[in-house]
Amino acid sequence: MTRPSRSSTAIASGTASITSRRWRSASAVAASESTRERVWVATSWRRANPPGSASGSRPRAPAPWRSGDRRGSTRGTGRRRPPGPPRPARPRRWCGRGSRGDTRRRSPPGKGRRQRPRSELFRPGESLEASWANLNTPVTGGEGWLCFSLRMSRLGWIDAPRASLAQWEDLTRFADAAQRDGFTRVVVCGMGGSSLAPQVLATSFGAPSLTVLDSTDPAAVLAIERTGIGTTLFVISSKSGTTVETLAFYHYFVARARPGQFVAITDPGSPLETLALERGFRAVFHHPVDVGGRYAALTIVGMLPAALIGADGRTLLERARAVRVDRAKALGARIAAAAQAGRDKLVLRPPGPIARLADWIEQLVAESSGKEGRGVVPVVDDPVSERRPDSEVVAEFSSDPLDLGAEFLTWEYATGELGERLGVDAFDQPDVEEAKRLARAELAGGPEGAQHAAPLPTMTPETLRRAARPSDYVAMLAYLPPRPEVAARLHEVRGRWARATGCATTLGFGPRYLHSTGQLHKGGPNTGLFLVITAEDIEDAEVPEMGITFGRLKRAQARGDIRALLARGRRVAHVHLARPEDVTALASL
Repeated sequence: MTRPSRSSTAIASGTASITSRRWRSASAVAASESTRERVWVATSWRRANPPGSASGSRPRAPAPWRSGDRRGSTRGTGRRRPPGPPRPARPRRWCGRGSRGDTRRRSPPGKGRRQRPRSELFRPGESLEASWANLNTPVTGGEGWLCFSLRMSRLGWIDAPRASLAQWEDLTRFADAAQRDGFTRVVVCGMGGSSLAPQVLATSFGAPSLTVLDSTDPAAVLAIERTGIGTTLFVISSKSGTTVETLAFYHYFVARARPGQFVAITDPGSPLETLALERGFRAVFHHPVDVGGRYAALTIVGMLPAALIGADGRTLLERARAVRVDRAKALGARIAAAAQAGRDKLVLRPPGPIARLADWIEQLVAESSGKEGRGVVPVVDDPVSERRPDSEVVAEFSSDPLDLGAEFLTWEYATGELGERLGVDAFDQPDVEEAKRLARAELAGGPEGAQHAAPLPTMTPETLRRAARPSDYVAMLAYLPPRPEVAARLHEVRGRWARATGCATTLGFGPRYLHSTGQLHKGGPNTGLFLVITAEDIEDAEVPEMGITFGRLKRAQARGDIRALLARGRRVAHVHLARPEDVTALASL
């Protein structure tokens, strides 16, 4: 059997032509240090007017050496070196005279100093070199350090169609070998970006042989096992290799299946790769290190499942390469302009054959834009057909599943442009970790989780509904079995709340939504009404090697997210039901 190439996708050489200042400067950093999330650069400047100098004397240019490093200085040599960009320092987690771990910008002591704000150091449309020139502008008075950070925008997705085309033949050979070895079913175990693209491809191409598991509800896990797993190929997909839900799925099924039934998709050197090599997985595929999870649809994350279901990936990728970048970015500009005009609810209406594409766009837009009190709220499967004054509707999609590659890439470009125009980083998710940390505390029962059984100070559903204001949205967050009949009941409740409040509504199953819209809920505008729904589990399942059950993990994730929302001052109601079927009672409130 020929194994697929493990080479990681490289950043496109054409990124320099992108006009976005953020993308261009980030690609310059990523070209040399593509595996680093953040590059810390420190420089120092000399006192412009030394003590005793005549008033009004011309300030001297700053000496371009690194903080705490005199290399590059011409002091004492009798020579003057012209000012230029400072040498990049090795990545550190400290700045200036602050303590280790203190990443705040430090101003030098001294009267009359002026520190240039970030908006002056980095201006839209400027290259990285121009930004360095701004940094080297003389500063009057004082002596000290300036520290700033450049977040690396993972831009490998730009080149993903070309890289995946080069890999496609290997992927089809791998899929053919798996079929010859008797595998008749594929289960993708992953969260967020690792699961949504495979789900879109499977439903759009009508491939019931591929199932996605992205719920820690015990009923969802047990349903996979009870359908028979003897001829199932498990794709364990986690970029970081540490996603708790994904590892729990693996530990549960590896106790019931052979190691040769497992395939891993993960970053090189991750804990998941180590585990896969130690335990004899059938194959390990490397996730491109320069591609963030939600931008990975056209990488191995989406293309391996496409090969396993027999989709025409070559045509899909070739159509993606034909995407007009200017038109894609114009879509992002349109959505940004609508949001800035008060229409920040993005109603997505793709045609029936590719309807689940909206789920993938929901994560991409919500997690990329929802931060710093700004963001766009995607609305999927809107139960109300009337247009609301705070909504922007997008219904221009191709109904051909082979155009999904073009749709993926179009929306990735559009989302990057959206983030640029909203003034947020479209490639990070700074508020996701909080709910994870609180969930871990709930599980550990440590100081932060010692009161894990105590009621949380949430509203009642009636109070939450009355708290609705114009331009708010209602988010129903259901930690229930993601079965079609449960989804139908929730959709009915959602419609009732939409008509009663006049607000846009969203619906997410937990913990899936934590990896999709969770960033928006906590980092976006404070316009959400959050109704968290939990229920008693009829049965539970223990997770081998982790010392927990799926039911306990799900409850900890629900409480952790509620605590994170409350800490951000969000309006939250929590309802605990005896049975999932009782959710229809919420429609009559």
